[in-house]
Order: sequence, then structure tokens, then C-alpha cells
Amino acid sequence: MTRLGHPVLTAAASAMDIEQHRKLAEQCIAVLSKRGGDQAKGAGKHTRLTDSLHDRATKILEAWQKLTREAREEGASKRSYSRFDRDKTAGRPLLFTIVDDDVPPVHSAEARFAAPTSMRDVEPSVHLWLDVRR
Repeated sequence: MTRLGHPVLTAAASAMDIEQHRKLAEQCIAVLSKRGGDQAKGAGKHTRLTDSLHDRATKILEAWQKLTREAREEGASKRSYSRFDRDKTAGRPLLFTIVDDDVPPVHSAEARFAAPTSMRDVEPSVHLWLDVRR
């Protein structure tokens, strides 16, 4: 949502510009958190869900900023949004899939950016029960 929230952030290499657009990112977090919280049923659940979503999204934003700062400090390193971006020179992608060969370590800042690339990736797991009849 942040990438598409302002035309200047749409280009692949613009992933590096998140610090200059933190206010926009925070507005996106507020909108998404509220919308998610509105799905809660029952007293007190709205606030808990909204707060939880806000905290999770803020941690993603902070990780994004950390990774772009580290890339800047490394000099030649850059970050892009996705390996599917057209600009292949924009830098190492933030997003990855859980089936990629180079999945980041579990508790790293990079691990917060797992993203499905297909609607098949977002389907819930289904239990299959076999009824063997003899």
C-alpha cells in the first residue's frame, strides 16, 4: 500500500526512499489497522486487533528502514521491492517467497518480508481425511 500510495515510491529503486516517506507509511498502517480492527466481533476485540495489526505493521516498517540504512552504509548495495520488478539493477529485493532458495534467517529483519506471489500461496491448509473401506 505504501509503494502505491505515492507515484514517487512506485519504481523498484524507490524502496530505498522509505525514510523520506515514513509519514505516508504510517498513514497506510493506520488505515489497514483500522480496517482490520473493524472485522473484530465483540467488546474490546476491536481495540486489541487494531493495536496488534498496528504493532506488526510498524515492525515491518522499522525493518524496511533498517535494511535500507544498512544498504546505504554498505555503499554500492541497494534494495528493491521484488525480484519481479522490471528494473533488475535496482538492487536486492526486500520481498521473498518461503520457497525461494535464499530464504533469510528466521529472526532477521529480512524475514519480515515473506510474501506470496500467487493466490495459490494464500489458500489455507486443508486437512484430508481418508476413509478406507474394506
